[in-house]
Amino acid sequence: MTIALEESEARTKALELQREEMESDALVSFLLHIIDEKQGESPVAIKIDEISSIGDYLLIVTGTSSRQVKMLADTMRDQARIMNLTLLNPEGVVDDNWIVMDFGTVIVHIFSRDYRQKYQLEDLWKAGVVIDNEDVMKSHPFMIQHT
Repeated sequence: MTIALEESEARTKALELQREEMESDALVSFLLHIIDEKQGESPVAIKIDEISSIGDYLLIVTGTSSRQVKMLADTMRDQARIMNLTLLNPEGVVDDNWIVMDFGTVIVHIFSRDYRQKYQLEDLWKAGVVIDNEDVMKSHPFMIQHT
């Protein structure tokens, strides 16, 4: 029980730090810009702060191949490093078909087509509010840094 409490307290502190680094709306926009540039498919951003304490947003995207799934994750990791953002699970790998990246206030799930269809996270989080990607990207424009 003590370990679980310590992990919960550590996560709370990490979330507070992430909110200081970049507001969650701006972070979602930043990640959507990366997805757009790298041609990720069917991104869905779900606002979950009213229904869960794990973060403010869930971002789900599909890669067209295991190579693109990895490339999306690598690009997000690299861009987060450039922007001095905290990535709570820097390895992020579940397998070649599903990568989870925890940015504190935003949890990103990068799926292959088959895995996205199989797990249907959008249905699991349907109590959240799906946001308009174009609106959030326009309200927080970003230039992706090329390395």
